[in-house]
Amino acid sequence: MDNNLGKEEKRLMAVDAIKGLAIIMIILTHVSTIPLDLKLRIAYPYTILPAVPIFLICSGFLFLRSAQDKRCKNNQKTGGGTIDNIIFSWYDKKNFLHRINRLLYAYLVQWIVLLSALFLIKGKVLAAPDALIMFLQGGRGPGAYYVLIMFQFLVIFPFLAYAFDRSPFGTSIGCFFFMLLWELVVSECKISGDVYHILIFRVIPHIVMGMLLYRYYKMFGKTAIPVVCMLIGAIYLAAIYYFGYKQHLFARDATQGPIAALFSLGVFWYTLKLEPFWEKHKKMLSPLCFFGKASWHIFLVQMVYYYFARMIKFEQSLHNLGIATIIDLLITLTVGCLFYSIENFLRNKFTPEAKRN
Repeated sequence: MDNNLGKEEKRLMAVDAIKGLAIIMIILTHVSTIPLDLKLRIAYPYTILPAVPIFLICSGFLFLRSAQDKRCKNNQKTGGGTIDNIIFSWYDKKNFLHRINRLLYAYLVQWIVLLSALFLIKGKVLAAPDALIMFLQGGRGPGAYYVLIMFQFLVIFPFLAYAFDRSPFGTSIGCFFFMLLWELVVSECKISGDVYHILIFRVIPHIVMGMLLYRYYKMFGKTAIPVVCMLIGAIYLAAIYYFGYKQHLFARDATQGPIAALFSLGVFWYTLKLEPFWEKHKKMLSPLCFFGKASWHIFLVQMVYYYFARMIKFEQSLHNLGIATIIDLLITLTVGCLFYSIENFLRNKFTPEAKRN
């Protein structure tokens, strides 16, 4: 394994830190009152927009790291162990349900809160079929598609890792061309934006980027790959946002596609390179890292918060963008961290074997 990130089981503060920054970026992305000209002045394509690609790259990185950890432990116990057995043990009932439940429990709570809030705020009671459809659509609020993508990722990851282990570059190229084929199908068949967003096909290259970064981390450091990736992504984003370039490669969301994500890949690599810095200043940076650990719960909270905030035009009622943004951040981060802490406490109390990493 071509990396020098230390033992696989060791938690990387750099990952928690960048996830903390990324969840703050996502909250800022969904502030509805920020005008486009202000976004461009604060370099929005480089300071806020990379959030989702960073999370996707991080998922590929961490899940492959977890598979490698299991492989190493199996080798120590038995003196051997193929990647086939390690990867497909993912579907072991106990292991798979544990991973699903880590996402599902929090999402179920969010869904119940959403239904309750709809009744309290709008006096609306959804019929059981409508409530179920809403659940299967990822709920309501900005970023609902990401919920479904994460569940799909849990299902397909072993197959992706299996292919990647045999041919990292072949799998990466294949995934990219598969994504292009999907984009062509979307354009030619006029597939709706709702369907396009909730299916994982368009973001598989982002996940593979994270897997490549984990496997070849050391090689990245010996070459100009991180710089080249950032430059390509930065130029592409500048062309779209600042020079009016109209691309025709992607059906939708060109600024979240794999070319733009190259900028996020470089950012993620440099964040990992600064792991000694995060460790040295871990006390000062502990709140940011905690946001990273609680990022799933914060994300779910911001979905519900913005859904109702937009419904009642809360941000507009404040008549002050700065105050509205601060309130958005305070509410979503505070409630999200509290949500995470409560669920973590209950999980460890009643199912100690499922303790989080």
